[in-house]
Amino acid sequence: MSLREWMLSLGNPYYKLYVSAKKWHQKSPYGFYAGREFLELTEEERAAGRSCPCLNEAEALYRQSIEGETRGQRAFNAATARYQLGLLMHWQGRSDEARAEYERAAAMFNNLPNAEAPGALSDCHFRLGDLWEDRGEIERAIAEFEKSRALDQMRGDANAAFLSEERLRRLRRR
Repeated sequence: MSLREWMLSLGNPYYKLYVSAKKWHQKSPYGFYAGREFLELTEEERAAGRSCPCLNEAEALYRQSIEGETRGQRAFNAATARYQLGLLMHWQGRSDEARAEYERAAAMFNNLPNAEAPGALSDCHFRLGDLWEDRGEIERAIAEFEKSRALDQMRGDANAAFLSEERLRRLRRR
């Protein structure tokens, strides 16, 4: 746990649940933190991820964190946990559930005055673009990557905008 995470967790048991979930997520060889892109995964790897105890534990803890943070009116934390849950489900090949979590997180981030929200919202759109590309729905993927790029450009994050632009170039060449 980083110093920032420890300080945020003081007096907030739901944030501690989120941090615990993220640790379980990171332990899995099938999770987002394994260093692979969604499009590189085989169906066998996704199936193995669905039965991975680390990811099952992470999912349960993310859900507890979301429930507690939503009740506690800590919308940024709840939205972040929803986004992480979406990543976990996406890696497991649970596309419909992942899409729903990304969209819920995006809606929550979109309604926040928090200065960090545009970056997090961009991440949601980027991952929705991944999901739609994975499903072969190129126009939808392009729309999501364009939203991500616009948010990154608005907040002056050239590196993140470049990643979206690369995806857009690749998709438009198809």
